[in-house]
Amino acid sequence: MSEKEKYEKQWARLDYRRGDGGIKYLPLFLNLSKIEKGQSVIEFGCGGGDVSLKLDSLGYFVTPIDIASNALDVKAKEKFKDRFIRQDFTEGVSITADFAFSVDTMEHLPPDRVDAAMDVILNSCKKCYIHICTVPDSDGKKIGEVLHLSVHPPAWWRQKFIEHGAKIFHSVKKVPFVIFYVGLE
Repeated sequence: MSEKEKYEKQWARLDYRRGDGGIKYLPLFLNLSKIEKGQSVIEFGCGGGDVSLKLDSLGYFVTPIDIASNALDVKAKEKFKDRFIRQDFTEGVSITADFAFSVDTMEHLPPDRVDAAMDVILNSCKKCYIHICTVPDSDGKKIGEVLHLSVHPPAWWRQKFIEHGAKIFHSVKKVPFVIFYVGLE
């Protein structure tokens, strides 16, 4: 099963849609970024689109990206019908933004795609907020798949960002996740 097929199968499950989609991490992103109305944000691994909708309602120009064509919830699908990018972003994106936001995405990548993902995210924006789960998933078993393919400790992720030339402006380690606010500048 391809990654696209796996996540389309996962997003077809109603109970998978009941998460918060990263909304609870927006205050930290907003505080760190000092983002101004009208600035742009790419949400990598947007899932249902809750974060994209909230950022849009706050006056930011948002482009949601997800590998699964059925990820966006109805309201987000309507709002972003002309901006939603359905693709494996590790293959590159043709847009740039002031900021990137990504929650619970990096650990889902196949190990051989992590470096490409970091390059794409870091080169698509000035600063990036990236939240990474550092433990195996339990939800994938509901579809007979493993979802967290790149499970590593915070120090491993920190080193990866450094290897990609990122400056780490802020990081928080809190089991079972780590948060980085990074950029190439």
